[in-house]
Amino acid sequence: MPPASVMTRLILIMVLRKLIWNPNTYSSLSGLIWSLVSFRCHIEMPAIVAATIRILFDAALGMAMFSLGLFMALQPKIIACRNSVAAFVTLARFIIGPAVMAAASIAVGLRGMLLHIGIVLV
Repeated sequence: MPPASVMTRLILIMVLRKLIWNPNTYSSLSGLIWSLVSFRCHIEMPAIVAATIRILFDAALGMAMFSLGLFMALQPKIIACRNSVAAFVTLARFIIGPAVMAAASIAVGLRGMLLHIGIVLV
């Protein structure tokens, strides 16, 4: 087994190679560069480009949900772990997560509708 530093280097090289070929990397960098330039130079995006991006933005959530559902449907087993582990994760996701969010929100002074939205978003 090679040393940990060699393995870490190999893993980083593999991840960087995958990121280079991923279109999401280019789109994220393009968006970041556009935001910095437009903020600094006070340039507004053309209306047709903004409308196109808005259409893509509105469709993205539905496509992501469809893709996730398709991925889950193609799995040979619906629950990939033991039932006890699945029950614990479900409890953590739907009970412990919102409780921690509520406690943290109240600790920082979040109240009213924002508190409710924060709990629901967890």
